Amino acid sequence: MSRSSLTACLAALALAAVVGVRLGGNEGVGVVAGALFGGAVGLFSQRLMSRSLARDFQASLTALLVAFGLKLGVIVGAWALLVYVPALGALASPSTFLLAFVATALLLLGVGSFEHLRALSNVDSERGQPAFGTTPRGAGETLP
Repeated sequence: MSRSSLTACLAALALAAVVGVRLGGNEGVGVVAGALFGGAVGLFSQRLMSRSLARDFQASLTALLVAFGLKLGVIVGAWALLVYVPALGALASPSTFLLAFVATALLLLGVGSFEHLRALSNVDSERGQPAFGTTPRGAGETLP
């Protein structure tokens, strides 16, 4: 996890706190809770991806699918708890929770994508070859 992803997460949480205070009530709590959950899951997913990129393509694809499934599971599970448990629904609005979760997760996904691309280009230049052990295509070569 880099400084830019942590900075983006903290900025999203600060913005969510400001919006939450302005909205007030259960809508405000939903915004802050959604940003907090989205930030936590987004940072965890980004760390999972960055660790797998050092290995191979199969590991990074598996990490991508696990991260997507984790985000989907957390957002659906939290939404279901907020909708079907009346005590939780009274504390936080499910709609504002979903919006803040998605906004924070997308922000971290964008920041993380640029970090992963930069890390892959650094690995390529150090090795002198493309990432994941592939060979560059030359004249007359065909794709497998």
